Amino acid sequence: MPGRNGKDVYYSARNAKPDVKILFCSGHNDGIITNNGFAATTVLCLKKPVEQLFL
Repeated sequence: MPGRNGKDVYYSARNAKPDVKILFCSGHNDGIITNNGFAATTVLCLKKPVEQLFL
């Protein structure tokens, strides 16, 4: 997504299909995400580094 950030893509996807499921993956903490315009309860975010969940 050159020239775009996750927030831009989020809103574009929501405008195109309001019921789309979106999962963010970020190394930032919750404070950074919420301070950039998202309420913690409105987005799902997988934190990096991601540990192995399945064997």
